[in-house]
Amino acid sequence: MTNKDIIFVGDNETIFVNNTAVNRAQLELVYAIYNRITGETKKPNGCGRCWRNVKQRVHQEYLKKVNIL
Repeated sequence: MTNKDIIFVGDNETIFVNNTAVNRAQLELVYAIYNRITGETKKPNGCGRCWRNVKQRVHQEYLKKVNIL
């Protein structure tokens, strides 16, 4: 997770803790952050459960990086 990723998650934390609508650019950026964290190559596919899991993983990594977890 890069510093730019940490700033994005911090500035947009409502995406990760609430069921907030996101635009396509935000969606793709969250998946890109997830892929950097895990080494996977997931792409947005409209699956609600997948989206929730991706958001949770990215948010957990963010909290670790800012020493909240």
